[in-house]
Amino acid sequence: MNVVIVNGIDDISNWEGHNQAINSINHELNSRGHKVDCFNILDMNFHYCQGCWDCWTRTPGKCRMKDEGEVYLKALKNVDCLLFFSPVKAGFVTAETKKALDRFVPNALPFINIYEKECHHLERYPKSGKTLGVVLLDDGSISNKSAEIIYNNFTRIQKNMKINKSIRFKLTPNNTEELLNEIINN
Repeated sequence: MNVVIVNGIDDISNWEGHNQAINSINHELNSRGHKVDCFNILDMNFHYCQGCWDCWTRTPGKCRMKDEGEVYLKALKNVDCLLFFSPVKAGFVTAETKKALDRFVPNALPFINIYEKECHHLERYPKSGKTLGVVLLDDGSISNKSAEIIYNNFTRIQKNMKINKSIRFKLTPNNTEELLNEIINN
């Protein structure tokens, strides 16, 4: 299984235990024979989407930003399980996580079709059997309302990406094995 982990931690000093848990999951998946690409957005030269749409018009499928986002986009082409790990800030995922979500645009085509009675963009690199996960880093302060809003948003993202399986999880430094089992068995 090809797994992409997007680590959206924006301040390692506040999330050290969770960061170790993410690294542990990455290591364990690798040791079980899965191919894992882990992107720690905070540590990367990774720019925000500019909304220029060059990836649809001038350079189809390629972002005009010359940064490490190019490696990220290549990893998404054959992904089986895409996991976004993020603390909750102001009731939503971090800016680092959102940055990675927005940079997905080149992997969609500018053309629209009807999908489940709604208008959606066609996929540039169609692949069936994908899983999209959002893993909220839980320090005990995530309200149920915030989690619900984030999970609902990811349900829409999942539909836009035409991904048929999902993982919704609150990660503490103590429940990594439970998440690992969900990833492998999903």
